[in-house]
Amino acid sequence: WVSGRLGGRPGEQSGGGRAESFKTEDAEAALACHRAGGSLYFRAPEEVSDLLVTALSQQLGMSYGALHPDGAARSEVETFASRAGHTTDWHFDFMENFTLQLSGSKRWRLKRGDVAHPVRGCTPMWRRKDAAMLGAAEQQAKCHAQHSGGAAAFEPEPAAEELEEGCEDVLLTPGSFLYLPAGTWHRVECEEDSLSVNVSLIGLCWADVLGDALKQRLRCHPAGRAPLCLHSLAQGRSQLADALALLAKEAAALRPVDLLPACMPPPRPLQLALPLASEADAEPAEPAEAGPPRRFRRNP
Repeated sequence: WVSGRLGGRPGEQSGGGRAESFKTEDAEAALACHRAGGSLYFRAPEEVSDLLVTALSQQLGMSYGALHPDGAARSEVETFASRAGHTTDWHFDFMENFTLQLSGSKRWRLKRGDVAHPVRGCTPMWRRKDAAMLGAAEQQAKCHAQHSGGAAAFEPEPAAEELEEGCEDVLLTPGSFLYLPAGTWHRVECEEDSLSVNVSLIGLCWADVLGDALKQRLRCHPAGRAPLCLHSLAQGRSQLADALALLAKEAAALRPVDLLPACMPPPRPLQLALPLASEADAEPAEPAEAGPPRRFRRNP
């Protein structure tokens, strides 16, 4: 009934017919499910996300790579209202995660992964769901195999015993703060009802910076703008050889200052003065709205 009325799909059910997850925009329905033993996951309001994500990413030196071209943050803030006994099985993420435990406790098991700076996550539990989830898991496996030195060097669904051997065991209690590097295998179990906030940071990688720059440089040449047109494999390879020679020439001409000019230094964070102890009894100032003028912004 819950699955049908609140947006669950048949593929999101376990073999026993119990709904594993579903989406709903009905806050009352979500609260009812939580009271009945379900765990909740939801995004923070955009205003909160902009403030937390942008402040943290800039202080960590992610600079303009933490922002989309329109200035919006690439990252997000998530809230987990989990019930006792809820478990998220072994997987790793492609984001840099910072988790703050607000209430309750969670036990994290951590193990270093084989893929440095992954561009996708790895979620083996998806392989046990519907066809669409299985396809996503297979794409993840192919991507990581390529980035870790070949299919033989990456196991997309390692045995739990293998991951648990030598893993780190961390218990988060109220006030605990955990940094989880991208690519770290982890399993999370709630030992009691829990509330936590997670900041997921996603940055621009150098491959994207260089790839976009070279694309713009190649488009400055007629040969780079020419459409693919070939009548034989030999003809196509000949055209490609010319294009690769042009690519090498443009790549050799690029300088770091071309891609990171003086007008693009790290953004200047807004400095907000904290009240002094002697001012504690003073009349509190009217809180300023956290609007666009008070957020971190890139230099013009």
